[in-house]
Amino acid sequence: MNLILLKNGYTLAVIKMAERKKYIETIESSNEQNMTDFYELIIEAEKESLELYIETIKKNIIWK
Repeated sequence: MNLILLKNGYTLAVIKMAERKKYIETIESSNEQNMTDFYELIIEAEKESLELYIETIKKNIIWK
């Protein structure tokens, strides 16, 4: 999944341990006709990753 995201210009989607069960259940319940729950979970993980990256850059953590 993350390779596909990276190839398309997105950041890594980190699934937190607290969300792991929901992630697996979402994958198991998804099918080609209904991927909405899976997409929503990935979108939320992607959003959290972007917020973390932005916060890191704002604090200049990478270069210290």
